[in-house]
Formats: sequence, C-alpha cells, structure tokens
Amino acid sequence: TTYGIVCWGGEKMLIAGNWVQNARLGMGIDASSVQMSLKDVTVVSNVVEDVRFRGIQMYEFNALKNGVVRGNIVRRAGDEGVLLSGENLHCLENLVENTAWVGERASITLMNGGVNGVIADNVIRNETAGYSDFGIWLYGATNTTVYGNRFEGVPQGAIRDDARNSKLLPKVHSMRKQDSTVDLMVSGLPGMNYRLEVSHDFANWTTVTNLTLPGTAFQELKYVAGPPRLSSVPTFFRMVSAESNH
Repeated sequence: TTYGIVCWGGEKMLIAGNWVQNARLGMGIDASSVQMSLKDVTVVSNVVEDVRFRGIQMYEFNALKNGVVRGNIVRRAGDEGVLLSGENLHCLENLVENTAWVGERASITLMNGGVNGVIADNVIRNETAGYSDFGIWLYGATNTTVYGNRFEGVPQGAIRDDARNSKLLPKVHSMRKQDSTVDLMVSGLPGMNYRLEVSHDFANWTTVTNLTLPGTAFQELKYVAGPPRLSSVPTFFRMVSAESNH
C-alpha cells in the first residue's frame, strides 16, 4: 500500500489503536492539512512498522492546530519516525525505533511552522548503526518545550535545535522513597552539566550533587537524607542548569 491511514483535514479527529505495516511507498499515518485546515486531531496507541517514508506525519500545508501524537510505536520507517509542523502539537510517550536511514534525518522532527510544541517522555532507540543521525530535530521550530526523552544509539547527538529558541528542560522522574533514602531518575540533555537540588519549603534549595548526563539522557541517583527524616517533612527535588535556554 502507499499510505496506511490518511486524514487530510477536518476537526476533532481521532486515529487510535491501529496497526499499520508495509506501507512501502508512502507513510504509515498521515494526519496533515492537505485539502483543508486540520484542528484538534489525536493520533494515539497505534503501531506503525516497515514504511518507506515517515511513520507518522502531522504536517501543516493549510492551517493545522492542536494535535497530539501519543503512546504510539513506530519501527523501521525510512524517513522520520514522527514528523510534525503546526501550532500546539504535542509528541508524548512514543517509542520510535530504527528509523530515518535515508539521508540526514532525526527520529522525531518538528519542522518550520512548528510553534508552541511539546516533545516529552519519548523513547528513541537505534539498535544498530545507519539509522537516525539525531534523536530530535527542531528544524526551524519556535518556542518548543522538550523534556524527559530517552535516547539510545543516535550518533550525531540527542537533540538538534537549529533556531536555538526552545526550552530543553531537565526533569526529575520516578522516586522510590524509604524512611531516609530516595531513589531518583533524572533526565535532561546529554553532555549537559546539571545540579540536583533538594528543598523542604520551595524557598531554600540545597545542592545534592553535580552531574553530567550520559548519552542516554537518563541517570539514576540515590539521595540519603539527614535529619529531619523524609517521612516527617515534605521533600522536593529539582534539576537546574547554569546553561542559558536549558
């Protein structure tokens, strides 16, 4: 087949729970404003495998606003696993594996015209060489927020931000708490220097440790509290960086 699923305009569209395979001449799911404007579209919990071009595309030819690509699995797409262009587009909690082996590409790309987007909590994985050069590429997109993504096997870098006006934020993830110990998972931009800080009142913050995140963008940490015990007072954590725009 040329395309798996096509939605080229409309409002309040939902594409959910599908399995698309072997669209070898085109794309797995194309939710783009080709014939008319597209607004309030959600692509969720689909599986797309073995497609020649893009796995999931949400692209602004006419006006495209308020889109969500969430909880999908994209494997073995020749171009981007997910490509977005439009206003208020969110790419969340997707698994993108072994994509973008044609030319210089990224697993997830937000293109020119992408405004106020969010790319968060995705897992991007290349199991062997020859797949995507970058994990996430902000190709002329403006005012994008990126956080909590995990990367494996992206040779030229986890995130490429051409416009340099996006927010690449660190994040403190799951916590397992005992009486005086907390196991933390933190994420941010690979190679960036961060501080993990702790507070009991949101006003006064103390540095727990300084760290440089590895290439996967994730790191596990253990926090051992002194008096007072964690069970007796609220305890808050945050990741901060001295780098501007991160």
